[in-house]
Amino acid sequence: MRDASLANDFATTAEVLLDALSRLNSTDHACCLYPTAPLLRPSDFEKAYTDLIQKTADCIISVTEFDFHPLRAFEIKGDGKLNFKWPENALTRSQDLPDLLHDAGAFYFSTPQLF
Repeated sequence: MRDASLANDFATTAEVLLDALSRLNSTDHACCLYPTAPLLRPSDFEKAYTDLIQKTADCIISVTEFDFHPLRAFEIKGDGKLNFKWPENALTRSQDLPDLLHDAGAFYFSTPQLF
């Protein structure tokens, strides 16, 4: 259960987690699992929790590769023309660009103090 003031489309994840943590007596670690990630396996959580403990990290998040390299992105300028966002990468092969990841939006394991 969350505070009624957080039951809306504008409440942030951090606000909801802080509310949930305030309702617990104490905990060493917390996990935020999004319902939009139903295909996660128990082993995903076990590995994340183990990494959090063994690596003494403050937070472990789920990440994934981009479907297309973001450094090859386009943007539409004010004149309506399509241009490379980073023209210095226009002729660079995607396999020569650095590996980049983004938040998969599946889960976050953290120490409560981080929030």
